[in-house]
Amino acid sequence: MAKLIKVDFMNQSDKYPTGCESISTVMCLHYWKINITPEEFIDKYLEKGNIDEREGQLYAPNPFDKFVGSPYLQFSFGCYEPVIEKALNKLMSDKKLNFEVKNLNNVPMDIIIKDYIDKNIPVIFWATMDLQESYYSRIWTVPGTGEKYQWKAKEHCMLLVGYDNEKYGYYFNDPLNNNGIILYNKALVEKRHEEQFSNAIAIVKKN
Repeated sequence: MAKLIKVDFMNQSDKYPTGCESISTVMCLHYWKINITPEEFIDKYLEKGNIDEREGQLYAPNPFDKFVGSPYLQFSFGCYEPVIEKALNKLMSDKKLNFEVKNLNNVPMDIIIKDYIDKNIPVIFWATMDLQESYYSRIWTVPGTGEKYQWKAKEHCMLLVGYDNEKYGYYFNDPLNNNGIILYNKALVEKRHEEQFSNAIAIVKKN
């Protein structure tokens, strides 16, 4: 059995080198016929925090609170589901849209497939770049709290659009390096998704 939701593809690499979360989200918004540009989403709705280096010490926000850096810049980091959820809720409120934002963090893949993909609802999904293994890298101090945060490298966000059980894979619109609609191995997807805190989010039309 196979399923593929048709979603127009967008490439992040030319203008948004670290903008995978925003581009995957905009692809999802376009699927729902919500007219927004990546620039409008990034500039108006995505909460961002600067990266500063002073006396050899790195200062940056917690990626669960804000995007670390700028999606327009190569040497930025990224963000996780709560940041995108907050941006989407603000957008829905501003534009008075009849949609609900669903937090799917830690939801098992079989439930995501049954309750969303099989119902033609694409899912914004965290894994890793080209499904490479995550590893802990830079450590920084979060301004205001003083907490230390260690970044999990290779973080990446894609749009989950289907599956193929015979080929044992999941289909994604992967905005990195113009990967396009790509089939990735199920077990490896699930492993990388878990490495990146099992973050996922969906936009659902209200009844």
